[in-house]
Amino acid sequence: MANVRFFVTRPAAGGTNEPAAGVITCTPTRRRIITGTPDELVLPTGFSVEVLRVTADDETIDDAIQKLGYADIALAETGPDWCWQITFQMIGVASWSTFVQVGPAAEYDFPDLPVVDPETLDPAAEPEAAWWAMADSTVVDGAVVGDDLVLTRYDGGTVNAGNVRGPVGPVSGDTVVGGQVVGDDLILTQQDGDELNAGNVRGPVGPVSGDTVVGGQVVGDDLILTQQDGDELNAGNVRGPVGPVSGDTVVGGQVVGDDLILTQQDGDELNAGNVRGPVGPVSGDTVVGGQVVGDDLVLTQQDGDEVNAGNVRGPKGDQGAPGNATMRVDTSVGTRIYITDGVAERMVSGDTGWKIISYWGADGVVMGEPLPPGLEPTANQSGRIRLKRVNNRVAWDFRGLTFTSATPSIPTPIGYRPGLLYSIRSIWLGSNHRRVSVGSDRIYFIAGIGDKADQTFSTVLEYDTDADWPTA
Repeated sequence: MANVRFFVTRPAAGGTNEPAAGVITCTPTRRRIITGTPDELVLPTGFSVEVLRVTADDETIDDAIQKLGYADIALAETGPDWCWQITFQMIGVASWSTFVQVGPAAEYDFPDLPVVDPETLDPAAEPEAAWWAMADSTVVDGAVVGDDLVLTRYDGGTVNAGNVRGPVGPVSGDTVVGGQVVGDDLILTQQDGDELNAGNVRGPVGPVSGDTVVGGQVVGDDLILTQQDGDELNAGNVRGPVGPVSGDTVVGGQVVGDDLILTQQDGDELNAGNVRGPVGPVSGDTVVGGQVVGDDLVLTQQDGDEVNAGNVRGPKGDQGAPGNATMRVDTSVGTRIYITDGVAERMVSGDTGWKIISYWGADGVVMGEPLPPGLEPTANQSGRIRLKRVNNRVAWDFRGLTFTSATPSIPTPIGYRPGLLYSIRSIWLGSNHRRVSVGSDRIYFIAGIGDKADQTFSTVLEYDTDADWPTA
């Protein structure tokens, strides 16, 4: 066995890092056989190891056994046809997985292990990008928090896309606070009242030319204008050295209709005027339609000619016989979408919607299923227990509950159970916490150090499942 050392931290105040807490799950990508008497069949199931963040109050935890932010995990050497899937479920961030190969018995630091493609076992072309954790989750919203762009996914998780603002200082007279198009030029107004001509922002009109400006955004300190032909034009610095950013500072912009709408720091929008000239009569080259033929987008022009705009599909997987693919929508339990090639049918999307298990008002009268032993409504507070499943992701929503015993548990309906998958989450209650264990058919609330029976809580718990779709 090889010994793999993990050390996980997170940023802390003062520019330092502090140990992170959570769970590391190690799963082989396929079953394998170890030759012996008898031969041993090793199943591709994972095991989990907790990584604790110990504080001064946790005096009962032996630091010699549970080091801060560390985990030493013994892993078998990988073979030519399998690798280890390492899944991190750390408190405060979305979970992510990495596929690695492990060498012969030795000491390894986790970042030194080779990262591979789980399908081919070839080395990864480049380090996993921060957005890879969102590959199976559509982005539905986003907001700038501090200096970072935080994206919200369909499943409720968030991903920090990193810093989108440069360093700031005191506001100078050169800071851009407004702008408008005069003639063909974009005239920017600075903090001290001076005006700066950012140059021509209109190309020749009639059939729209490649130089016509169709959008723009602030990158770093510069305004980058996007032209019709896809080229980008740097209009120069639109921020002076700034201090606390003022409400009038321009932080973005987009073309709406014919006008450039600038977004200011305080959320107000400023119309910089028309950035498109009037168009002439439609020429024969004007695109009036299009369709996908094979993998290519074929555009139809005004004079009837067709132009192939190139491949608009990425590489494909296995394909059934042409013309046999059909879609079916099943609403018997939530909404499921199936695709069939005429031989095999596959579910590509499913959402049960929220299912209410129990709910109550401030009077504490429980409707639906009775609460399990060890839990009761929090006094003078409405609440609920509900769950849903989206594809292979299950979410529980607990609101307004109070513990009446040390280790209560809640039964998990069929179709929402984790199967062979396993997850651990922590619910923090003041300076103490309870560990939530996802069992094969129940959710267990395991008492932590110093837990009291009368503590209240509200939380959302999520985990993966490989169970069949619910039937009710």
